Amino acid sequence: MIELYRIRELYIKQNFWNRFTNDGSLVAKYDEADGRGVLELVGFFPFDELRLRLDGLRNVVVLLRSGPWGAGIRY
Repeated sequence: MIELYRIRELYIKQNFWNRFTNDGSLVAKYDEADGRGVLELVGFFPFDELRLRLDGLRNVVVLLRSGPWGAGIRY
């Protein structure tokens, strides 16, 4: 299980064959208690929708990291 506030980097990876199939992979790099981890979600959405999902996920991560309700900045 990944806690969303621990995600430190999100991006889309698209290789040569993904350009033909019009999809890609959503990659999330996050911090764990014992180091760092990488989660790669492959082939869930077409590329245009994948970009929208990436933007939405980035917004949620920023919201969780910046507010007092997550484990982000404590006031």
